[in-house]
Amino acid sequence: MTNIPIMGGYAYDESVIPFDGADFIVPTGARRTYSLGFQYHDKKQTLAMTLGFIDIDGLSIKGHTGDTYDTARSHDNYAKVVGISYQRNF
Repeated sequence: MTNIPIMGGYAYDESVIPFDGADFIVPTGARRTYSLGFQYHDKKQTLAMTLGFIDIDGLSIKGHTGDTYDTARSHDNYAKVVGISYQRNF
């Protein structure tokens, strides 16, 4: 018997990086993640695919010694994520 469920999700994560520790290398603001996907099942295997979009809030960034800025602000950050998994039962 074939089974094809549709999946959806939402997650909210507050930023764990304080103002003094923020930099431009790591996306720093609170994040909202939206995802949509599907799974295909039969007796011997499962295939899943998901698409995700992460909306990342801006955050003020304090300059460090030697930086050419006192403060800066990150904004309009996002990430796109694709997940594929395959499972085979023997």
